Amino acid sequence: MMEKVVKKQEKNNKFNPLVSVVMPVYNGENYVKEAIDSVLNQTYKNIEIIVVNDGSKDNTDEICKSYGNKIRYYKKENGGVATALNFGISKMNGEYFSWLSHDDLYKENKIEKEIEVLSNLENKETIIFSNFELMNEFGKTFSKTNYSSFYTSEELCHSIFPVIRGCINGDTILINKKCFEKVGLFREDLHCTQDYDLWFKLFAEYPSYLVLEHLVRYRIHDKQDTNNYPSASSESDSLWTRIISKLTLKEVESWGQNPIETLMYLYYQMKCAKYENAMKEIWNLTKKIYSKYKPKVSILMPVYNEEKYIEESINSILEQSYGCFELIVIDDNSTDESYKIVKEIAKKDFRIKLYKNEFNKGIVGGLNTGLKYASGEYVTRQDADDISTFIRLESQISVLKHNKELGYVATNISLINKDGKTTNENIYYPNVAPIEYELAFGNPIPNATIMYNKNLIDKYKLKFNGNINVAEDYNFLLNYVLTTKTKGYFIPEGLYDYRILEDSEFHKNADLAISKSIEYAKEYYTSLTNEYNENFDNISFAEANLKISDEHLKDAISIYLELLMTCKEKFNWTKEELLGTYNYIANKINLGHQKTQFKIIKELEKSPNNIKSSKFKTLISKAKHYYKTNGLKKTVIKVLKFPFKFIKRK
Repeated sequence: MMEKVVKKQEKNNKFNPLVSVVMPVYNGENYVKEAIDSVLNQTYKNIEIIVVNDGSKDNTDEICKSYGNKIRYYKKENGGVATALNFGISKMNGEYFSWLSHDDLYKENKIEKEIEVLSNLENKETIIFSNFELMNEFGKTFSKTNYSSFYTSEELCHSIFPVIRGCINGDTILINKKCFEKVGLFREDLHCTQDYDLWFKLFAEYPSYLVLEHLVRYRIHDKQDTNNYPSASSESDSLWTRIISKLTLKEVESWGQNPIETLMYLYYQMKCAKYENAMKEIWNLTKKIYSKYKPKVSILMPVYNEEKYIEESINSILEQSYGCFELIVIDDNSTDESYKIVKEIAKKDFRIKLYKNEFNKGIVGGLNTGLKYASGEYVTRQDADDISTFIRLESQISVLKHNKELGYVATNISLINKDGKTTNENIYYPNVAPIEYELAFGNPIPNATIMYNKNLIDKYKLKFNGNINVAEDYNFLLNYVLTTKTKGYFIPEGLYDYRILEDSEFHKNADLAISKSIEYAKEYYTSLTNEYNENFDNISFAEANLKISDEHLKDAISIYLELLMTCKEKFNWTKEELLGTYNYIANKINLGHQKTQFKIIKELEKSPNNIKSSKFKTLISKAKHYYKTNGLKKTVIKVLKFPFKFIKRK
């Protein structure tokens, strides 16, 4: 856990320890000067710089000597970075050790920030580490770490968890020299993993603290040891295999995370690094304990005669960067080889749960069967001929985890043809108004990608409508929003490939799906406003991308504003969400054209006898008065941006 912070520090007892920055160098003529300068320019001044030349054959020696007594410079025979680091530690006068590779850079406040944090901690043997920037060989930053994007800082500072997650960069650390007395120094027989070998020992014994700021600039280039040492991969594989083999279930549980989530993330790390032995070790451990814990997400995949695409679709799930899931495949009594194909895949991956209907129940029956067996905290679906990009689940879960008020999250989709070729990318536009508002006039998010809160589904006993087999997902979404009164979020990146097939259920029933969707939208609007409006069809989502005709302008304004009033209260909208809704309405009634602006005012000035809403009558009355004083343009803007100003009764 993160070390407890002391509330108040005595002013007369300023914490100002000597920090020894140890810099191992081997053939560093291209970068070493810049690295040394970054230490000399530190805002914290109680520093000594120990540069250890590990037998360089280039101009490193001359560059280092040019600094004179500004640094403590040593030269030794080549023995590897671990030997240079240990040599530097043996020469330390400082109380704290800080490492800087000769090709990396400190931000000017690196040491000051870490000492400041340490000064407020009770345990002065706490290990400090931070986020960092990644730069290329020319010093241009191309990425930044954000370790707290998926876990809290407290979670990331629990025992060896930050080491397991690969969050420790040696340049960012600050370590009390006393710590080495207990766990030892860097292993000199290791050429590329001496750092992580030591981190595992240190973090198992001492508390740690994550500084969220980016205090180091880490350089990626072709001449790094990890890119050139012939046994780097096998050495790393051996280290991780050894570490994983020593993990106990009790230790994994102590990190406070779902053990399956943690282990599968580690598996993905090993897979990306191509550490085959470590992959097998972590896979076997996860398989052994998988049934003891609930997965984070359940993916429902109804299948009927999809032998051509099913394997590719399933593999796109199994290869996700986020692995704490269960894939529930419901074969709807297929007459082809679909069931047999899935059964063979399931033998190799314990996360697949395969069910087979004795008779054909249709897609709704399959989805409801999947909901029945789903045990995840979240639930989503994937059609058996579609493909998820490898970061889809991780992206959606991250949004839900960091925004507890959300009830669901969707991603954009791209269209692919029968051969898997992309025909149209990111086909949905980001929503302007809140999703729960736009749902009444269109379908602003792709239903196939939505990830729901399974706890809410269970709480309200929600199911897919068994009487329909078209637009069943849109109908489910509307019922979910109405029942749970939760907000949604749309990820604009296309993380799902939706396959367009001429013989698909949607295309065979397209007209029916559209008419049903209009019916569901009208029911949704009526449920929210408690008022049936016979003119709703004129601005329904069947015409969502068309201009509202002049003859329906009055009806449109009435419907839009009535729903705005209702949604504001029911979903507790923020000012930003209100502004988005105003913009949505303005776009729909085409405020950009002068002719339409005049039409709005003309309708506002008419007696709205056919409009039952007393709120709207009040709006019209006050808008007329405002128009006489302020003119056309200001009236239009005020009515649409600040309707409550006109509706509020004195």
